[in-house]
Amino acid sequence: MFNMRQEAQCQPGLHATAPGRAAWQAAYPHPANERERALHELLGAVNEAVTGRAVAAMQRGDVAALGARVPPRG
Repeated sequence: MFNMRQEAQCQPGLHATAPGRAAWQAAYPHPANERERALHELLGAVNEAVTGRAVAAMQRGDVAALGARVPPRG
């Protein structure tokens, strides 16, 4: 079975290139094969985890966890 997670680790920065983005975007909105279905599965889990952390940070009022630059208090 194809493992997109392993491929992403073997090709760091793949998504940062135009051909890489095109390959990843080809799977959307409808996966056409096992490789594209694996991509959907991987990115769905990643998106869910990232979104969950962002929601929790917003609920806590933790803007630094969301990427905001917070000057030190003093």
